[in-house]
Amino acid sequence: MGTAMTDKQNELVVRLRNLKLEGFASEIENQLSNLPVYAKISFEDRLLSCVDMQETLNKEKRCFTLIKNAKFKDHLRLTDLTSTADYGLKDETLASLTSLNWVTKCCNVIISGSCGVGKTGLACALGYNCCSNGISVRYYRTSDLLLEMSNKLGMDKLRFMRNLQRFKVLILDDFGISKISTSESQDLFNIIDDRYKTASTVISTQLKKSAFPILLGSDTKAEAATDRLLHPAIEIELKGPSRRK
Repeated sequence: MGTAMTDKQNELVVRLRNLKLEGFASEIENQLSNLPVYAKISFEDRLLSCVDMQETLNKEKRCFTLIKNAKFKDHLRLTDLTSTADYGLKDETLASLTSLNWVTKCCNVIISGSCGVGKTGLACALGYNCCSNGISVRYYRTSDLLLEMSNKLGMDKLRFMRNLQRFKVLILDDFGISKISTSESQDLFNIIDDRYKTASTVISTQLKKSAFPILLGSDTKAEAATDRLLHPAIEIELKGPSRRK
């Protein structure tokens, strides 16, 4: 049975919770309710245990918030992906993506392949892994992003662009699934240019990379945007039958 806590001990726990230190409070409450178990453990070790609990809770809360703000289409983890080698994703490539070095180096990821092969699932799993490690991510279906941007003007559009820049990883799903206008091409160029060597972009597309300049306008800016997307970039071509079957 647990040990009944004194009034002062209860007050301590309440005050810690009022300070939003829920993890610290829970561990203190656990220790004070089980004093015989902790009697031989040093004060420093007991205090470290409380700090560890608070840090773990803070990380979990941040992870939850990042995942919520990312607005993923699929909530898959990298461990949920099966038979990746059969679909053209090598183990060493998956290990490199899991390590998050590509985010640290502001490297892009280009995931190509036919319809249903698992591009969106992989892109979202990469994003989920980033969120789990405290990295901010935002998922967009490319057409939805362009539509949202087209409805903004002046300072509203500028603020939207600045907010987009704050995400360390931007996922653009279904990239090139439909033709884009000249103004949309300019918006895409601005997004890609803003993130060049400062943040990572994950592209999910059915297009070959040789078709990127055509999609983006077949002009100097299109070539520049393509160059920024592909250098540096990890290129993954998924193959095989549709996973939806």
